[in-house]
Formats: sequence, C-alpha cells, structure tokens
Amino acid sequence: MNIGIYDIGKCGTGLSILERFAIYKSAGFTHVGFYLDDDYLEGESYLDMIQVAHDLDLKIDQVHLDYKNSN
Repeated sequence: MNIGIYDIGKCGTGLSILERFAIYKSAGFTHVGFYLDDDYLEGESYLDMIQVAHDLDLKIDQVHLDYKNSN
C-alpha cells in the first residue's frame, strides 16, 4: 500500500530535510509531497529535497507551486 505525507518544512523544529524525510520513511510512508516556495524552504534547496527523497526511496507524490503574482 502507498501512503504519503506532505512535508511542511522545518516549521520551528530545526530538523533538516534528511532528518524529516528519514522520520517519514521509518514511520512507513512511501510518498512525500512538498511546497516549492522560497518562504517554505528556510534556507533549504529544492534539489536537496528531491535528492534526499530519491536516496531514501520516497516517491514524490506532488509538489505545490507558488502562485503569487500569477498574472
């Protein structure tokens, strides 16, 4: 069975991408989604998130793109 979780970034936890994604994987999640916006990243990198997900065999289920100034 595939079970996903949506990553909401550090959100004050201070946990790195690797730490958060490893927790998701150890909890049994197979998929992860995340928000691609500089405010969300808090100094992290999109490419790092994708690489860590790949390294931990977490499939990227969805990404939410920024829609500010969409016009």
